[in-house]
Amino acid sequence: MLFALESRLAALLGDALATRTHLTVEQSPFSAAELAVGKGSLRIAVVQVGPELGFERDSQVFESGQRKRVMQVQFQASLQEQVRPSSTTAEAQAAARQLFLEDVSLTLHRLDAEDVRNGAAFKVALPDPGFKVRAFQLRQAQTAAELQDGVLSGTLAYDGHTLLWPPEPGEPTGVIDAVATTTVALPLQAPSGPTVVFAGASVNLTVGGVQGVRAAGGGALRLFVAVLADVPPAQRGTITNGVAGPEAGSWLVAAGAPAVIVYQAPTVTAARVEYVAVSLARPDGTRGAYLGTVELEVSPG
Repeated sequence: MLFALESRLAALLGDALATRTHLTVEQSPFSAAELAVGKGSLRIAVVQVGPELGFERDSQVFESGQRKRVMQVQFQASLQEQVRPSSTTAEAQAAARQLFLEDVSLTLHRLDAEDVRNGAAFKVALPDPGFKVRAFQLRQAQTAAELQDGVLSGTLAYDGHTLLWPPEPGEPTGVIDAVATTTVALPLQAPSGPTVVFAGASVNLTVGGVQGVRAAGGGALRLFVAVLADVPPAQRGTITNGVAGPEAGSWLVAAGAPAVIVYQAPTVTAARVEYVAVSLARPDGTRGAYLGTVELEVSPG
C-alpha cells in the first residue's frame, strides 16, 4: 500500500523529468557513493505516517462490487535531490548547481499542479493499489549552499492525506440494477386566503417540486385536480389545460417543475367559493397523495 504510493510518486516524477538526462528518479534509499560524476539522483520515500485528525469521513470503500474497510492516514514524503559535479573546478560546480536548482524547480512545479494537490494524479486503475490519495502539498524545501560529501543536495518535504486498505478481495456486496425515483411534493404556490376570480375569467395556479418518471415503466407523473363547490359538477369551474379525470369534476394535468393549473371560473349570478384540490395521480389516473387546496372566490363581476 505505502510502497505502491511511493512507486506511483516516483513514476509521476519520472515522467515529468524524463528530459533531464543526467537525472535518475528512483524509489530507494540514497547513497551518495552510488552517484557518478556529472549525474544526479532524485530519491522518493514515505518517511512518516500518522492518524488522520478531525472527523472521520469514510470507513469503507466500494470497488467492483466489493466492500473494503479503509484507514484514514496522513503521511509525509521525502524527496532527496543530489547532483555530483563533473569535476572539482569552479565552472563544473557552478554548472552542477544550475542543474540541481533546475531539477528542484521542475519538481516543485509538477507537484504543485492541481491534479497532484487533489490526489487525482496518484490514481492507479489496475491492479488495486490499496490507497487513494486525497491531498498532497509542499511542507518545506531545503537546499545546501555548499557541497557535502562531494555532492549538492536538497530535501523536499510533502504532506499528504490518503485512504489505505489491503489490496485483496473484500466483502461481496449486492448489485443495484434499478433505481426507483422518489418524488417529494412541495406545497402549492398560490396566494393565501381567497383569490377573487371574475365569472368566465381564468387564473393560473402553480405546483412546484413534482417531476420525474415512475419506475418500471409507470410513465410520467400527473396531477389529479378536482374542483369542489356546493353546486353540481357541471356548474363548477373547469381546468382548461387538463384532460378529464375518472371522477366527476376532476382533471389530470402533467406534473412539472413547476406545473401550472389553469382554472376557469363558471358563469355565476351571485358570489360563491370554489376549491381546487390537488393530489398526485396514480398510474391509472385515480386520486393519490394529497398535495393541497386553493380557495377561490368567484364573483359575478
